[in-house]
Amino acid sequence: MSPLYEGSGVVASDATRTQQILPSPQPSEPYVASNATSSPKPTTISRRSLPVNATPGFLGSTSYAAVFEESQDAIITDIECDSTRPPRDLCVEIETADTEMINEGARVLSRFCELFPALSETYHQGQPPETVVALSPVMFACADAVRNLLKHLVQMPERQRSYHQLSRDIFYNTATRYIPADMTNHKKMSQFFTEPLRWEAVGIATIVWGPGCLGTGMLPGESYDIGPGKEPVSRALFGKTMVLNGSSCASFCEELGYLNDLLVWLIYENGLSTSNVYGDSNYLTWRRLGDSSSAIFAMGLHQDIKPSKDLPFFLVEVRKLIFARAYYTDKELGTFLGRPPRISQRYCICHMPLDLSAEEVGLESSELERAVSGLDPNGWNQAGKTTGATTTRAMLINSLFREEILELSLGPIDATTLTARADDISRRQEHAWTLFPPHLMEWRKGLLSAAKFPTGYLYLDRLYNNFLLQRTLVKFTRQAPTQLLHAARQMLITVLEGVSIRVTSSVDNNDMAWMVCIFGLPAGATLALDLLYQHQNPGGHKRYASLSRSETIQNLSVLTSSLGWIYKEGDGNFDLCSNARRVLQDILDHVLAPPELAAADPQRMHGEEPNETSNVDVSSSFVAGAGTDGLSGDLPWFDNDYNYLDNDFWMNLAEQLPDLGPS
Repeated sequence: MSPLYEGSGVVASDATRTQQILPSPQPSEPYVASNATSSPKPTTISRRSLPVNATPGFLGSTSYAAVFEESQDAIITDIECDSTRPPRDLCVEIETADTEMINEGARVLSRFCELFPALSETYHQGQPPETVVALSPVMFACADAVRNLLKHLVQMPERQRSYHQLSRDIFYNTATRYIPADMTNHKKMSQFFTEPLRWEAVGIATIVWGPGCLGTGMLPGESYDIGPGKEPVSRALFGKTMVLNGSSCASFCEELGYLNDLLVWLIYENGLSTSNVYGDSNYLTWRRLGDSSSAIFAMGLHQDIKPSKDLPFFLVEVRKLIFARAYYTDKELGTFLGRPPRISQRYCICHMPLDLSAEEVGLESSELERAVSGLDPNGWNQAGKTTGATTTRAMLINSLFREEILELSLGPIDATTLTARADDISRRQEHAWTLFPPHLMEWRKGLLSAAKFPTGYLYLDRLYNNFLLQRTLVKFTRQAPTQLLHAARQMLITVLEGVSIRVTSSVDNNDMAWMVCIFGLPAGATLALDLLYQHQNPGGHKRYASLSRSETIQNLSVLTSSLGWIYKEGDGNFDLCSNARRVLQDILDHVLAPPELAAADPQRMHGEEPNETSNVDVSSSFVAGAGTDGLSGDLPWFDNDYNYLDNDFWMNLAEQLPDLGPS
């Protein structure tokens, strides 16, 4: 999955801050390393040594504390009832951190050190300006801190003992209270999480170095040398290790019973990394990104966010960014899997982050005022820049409409109002698109270059909204699929233009591969099935013949070819693309084969021995059960609830086309 930013890319710093990064010594008994002849001495962090803010997180107007909180003015008491933030002086003791918890932290550090040579290879990657967001400088600082720590750690003679002592100390550091009022810029936030080092920062380093980085600068399938006498680490194993370490770091922080802004971002980004490594249809991806939704609500990021004495402008924009990105990803994954979204605008205040660069968000006083005054009344920058905030704002707007479309597609259907509701969504979306800054319309005007790829992604997102609307109308109102087919055609053409950018500019990233999956597959499936039906029913499809058969075949051929190389074996969506490619290739082979060859022996068309059990007529698979009531008999697959992004769809479709034979 790719919301245009995977957190990849760091520019190495020459400054070594090892002494600042190493945790401050804390009063604790020394760790006794285990050996072959003796058991390790049980070592715990005492309950008193780890103070943690006692807070249940955000509590809304129906919560158990709401009555007291809403009646503070009428109650004469010294008790603070604001449940959304912990009292300044209130701390509680957490459960004892046992030896296994410390050991798991040591294992995280050990895995980092084992991969340190590979981390050094990936560390030089740079992040394109249009994907840098408000938290990017903090993320880079965290990765810089962890890298300098590892450089120090790999040189220690008794490394195993160092792992455990360091894990123990990082746990102590991580329990330090987080005070939002102190986070007024990138530098202060970075210092809090890295001087001394906390588990949030260690986890963020996995995002910078991990699966997102694998898609932006290194060739797919590449392995990494980790030292003399050791087997190179494969790209897939490297990504899985980073995901595992990131998940462990997030769990450590959750064990301490609190949330903060960087932890919520870590949980969200780790979900994206999981999708890159394990695939977007994997349950683990669904669960991890569900955790980010839960964290969003627990932090109260779905409610009003305004600057105050306890919440500086910098953190306000960071929180708006986190919510917007999580909201967009929630709708994207819901669409991908055909499942209801988990963050609903019905219960949220969807704040739009200001269109400021990462550097501008960290400004203060007059410099900040000058930067904000340069925005237009709607909050867009007027310099024609496409920054991370620019794309985030546009994606949030598209996603608000996507949620309404998903409600039509996945919710209870009222056929009497469906067309009117769909027309209303389409009209409002078109109007919103006209309010976008001119530089976001460049893809639509045909200005194609690698630098303008984010604008192309936004344009595709808009086309996809229209495609989903048309598909819903065809399914439930029995309207002719003419507009659906034209929407699929435009979406596929735009995807293929994006693929040409990647080929000619040597761009290699997850965004491009994800673009082919989420936009190219549904468009290609729609056109391929229509093409197959035309082939099987040459006289019954004339009213939809405005699409060029030659153009459709050419575009499907390019898409089929692209599915063979956008992902490599071991990538999360590799199986999905492989199955889709095989089915599309079979359909193309079938419609292009000479009629006498296909009719006589469809399996020998592929150079295979005939199989009597699989020699079934294509039309019997698709048209069986199709009625004679108009359109349902013409295009039966448009009536089915197919999910073109589900691996099972392509597997089942292959089973429904046995006479086409495997490619």
